[in-house]
Amino acid sequence: MLKGSMLKEMIDVCSDMEVKGILRGYAASLEAQGFAEGDLSIGVYLLDTTDCSDSVGVLWGFSPLVNRWSGAHFKTPGFHPYWEHLIEHHNWFEMLCLEGDGGSGSITFIPKDTADEELLQMCRLFSQRS
Repeated sequence: MLKGSMLKEMIDVCSDMEVKGILRGYAASLEAQGFAEGDLSIGVYLLDTTDCSDSVGVLWGFSPLVNRWSGAHFKTPGFHPYWEHLIEHHNWFEMLCLEGDGGSGSITFIPKDTADEELLQMCRLFSQRS
């Protein structure tokens, strides 16, 4: 199942305290930089299925396991990260993908306990610890 919402809405409804804390950090940072609530369009998604790579593919329009510019698949020559950041937290991987310079993008939280193994391998390899 894919759960999605805008940043402020997700802070209000999210029951996962780890994710809620991360989102509050985003909101505080954006506010400190002078962004108003309507200036940006940031979708927030929590993936909670074993078919996470397909869920992210539907969300973003491309698979997280395939470089969207080169077409190279994870574990093949030519694959390079294409997201802005991938951070490992205690229970989640946080992947930020921006869509050009227009102020829109998505923050996708990938669960460590239920995501498919290939997606988890990619996250472990390319993520930075929080």
